[in-house]
Amino acid sequence: MDGLRQPGNPADTDATAEVRLSADRRKAWIRLHAPQGNGKLLDEAALRQQLAAAGVCFGVKDDAVRDLAIHPRYEWDELAAEGVPPVKGRDSSFAYHFAAADHSPQFRADGSVDFKQLGIFQNVRTDDVLCTKTPAAPGADGTDVTGGVLPALPGKELRLPAGKNTKISADGLQVLAACDGAVEMRGKSILVENVYRVSADVDYQTGNIDFVGSVYIQGGVKPGFSVRAEGSVVVDGCLEGGELSAGGNATVSQGVIGVRTGSLRCGGTLRCKYLQNAFAEAGQDLEAGYIVNSTVRAGGSVRLLGRSAAILSSQVTAGRLIECINVGSHGTAAPSTLVVGSDPQVAERSAQIPMEMEKARNQLASLDRYIEIFTHQEEQGRLSETQKQDLTKLRDGRDAVHAQLDDLAAEKDEVEQRLLESGYGEIIVTGTAFAGTHLIIGTEKKKLTIDMPYARFTRGEEGIVIGSA
Repeated sequence: MDGLRQPGNPADTDATAEVRLSADRRKAWIRLHAPQGNGKLLDEAALRQQLAAAGVCFGVKDDAVRDLAIHPRYEWDELAAEGVPPVKGRDSSFAYHFAAADHSPQFRADGSVDFKQLGIFQNVRTDDVLCTKTPAAPGADGTDVTGGVLPALPGKELRLPAGKNTKISADGLQVLAACDGAVEMRGKSILVENVYRVSADVDYQTGNIDFVGSVYIQGGVKPGFSVRAEGSVVVDGCLEGGELSAGGNATVSQGVIGVRTGSLRCGGTLRCKYLQNAFAEAGQDLEAGYIVNSTVRAGGSVRLLGRSAAILSSQVTAGRLIECINVGSHGTAAPSTLVVGSDPQVAERSAQIPMEMEKARNQLASLDRYIEIFTHQEEQGRLSETQKQDLTKLRDGRDAVHAQLDDLAAEKDEVEQRLLESGYGEIIVTGTAFAGTHLIIGTEKKKLTIDMPYARFTRGEEGIVIGSA
């Protein structure tokens, strides 16, 4: 084209380039203005020189600049350079280590559905990890087309969702349980409830309760359902043939009806309006209005309170004291048995040991018979290798049963000694102890043949002593 140029012609003007940067300097465009007449074109070097003059030194699009020089497009903004945008930092995030309440029945291994086991809460222990935080990331700075830094926005540091009865770990990255209880998400906070509250009955709506803290039930416990708590249990209603187990105290305001099944156990003191057709065991004391056709055990005292403080057709065992108004009646009710002066668990073990010894003796007799048969065959050389191994096993089994009998005999002596040493307590009847009532104080036993009003029964040197209440 230079050959076509007429020197000195004022109408001949060279092509020009104009560089424009975006306000944030993240992009740069180049616009070509066409030459006039025989004016010169701009080559790639000239275009790069124009970009450099405008301060563009980063992110230049080489292919675009080269193509623009070869195939010029005029009065058109060609993107010639583009910076690297900053990368925003990652916000902190949380991983939760407990499941949300499900309320769905549990499927058994055989495919059937257990509607009594509902996932209504999840137990946690003190210092269990409830939530782990991944800290926010700082992000990565970008670069504009002039080489300047485009600062990145840091990730947002979120507050740990620590709520009631929780605590934050020393490194600030975990939420821990501050007590035993049930964990739940309430709003945006994690909390642990150490008292589980049931606003109605324990039935198919709640399923069975198995809780590491204490339980408060505003209703009752329906037949076939169970409540287990490592703390205390309070039931405003009635325990109807269900099961209740508490590590601490237990209170059943409206009493316990066994309905052929069900039991109540607690490690502390048990208080209830009445016990009827039930089994109840308290690690410490037991207080009730009356006891009918029930088995009751308490490590401390059993006290019947109120105008109907009677024991009918029941077996009541206490460590140190049984106190009531009446025991038995003139009717056809079965006689009651009152036991004091020893730990109920020791007394129960005392009754179990003879049965276990008898079972072991029967097992030993059966082993001796088989050993005798195999030994006779061995002497005649008629035992196969497998039978010889069986004989060895039988002899080992006999030795094990002999050892078991020795252990049971030693335990029997120990339990009897404990009964002798601790066999002191008292039974106080402020009304009438009716004929037929069985009394056991330590190792001493007595059956009443006549009605005994206002009586106090203790253990003396010659047996059970009857005094005035």
